[in-house]
Amino acid sequence: ASLRSDARALSAAASAARDVVVFLGLPPSHESEGYDRTHLDLPAHQLDLLRAVVAANPRVAVVLSNGSV
Repeated sequence: ASLRSDARALSAAASAARDVVVFLGLPPSHESEGYDRTHLDLPAHQLDLLRAVVAANPRVAVVLSNGSV
């Protein structure tokens, strides 16, 4: 399946749900004790996903799983 069709399916599921829980976090390439990060941003594709879900259903809880701040 393409990312676009996956996004449509997720938006449809989110709009049909009473509440939505989205789990976001950093990939291993962003986590390390060997260097300092220059920002605290989540990856752009995760933010795009979150925006699409919120647009479909504003009752969203986000759970972050990452070792940063």
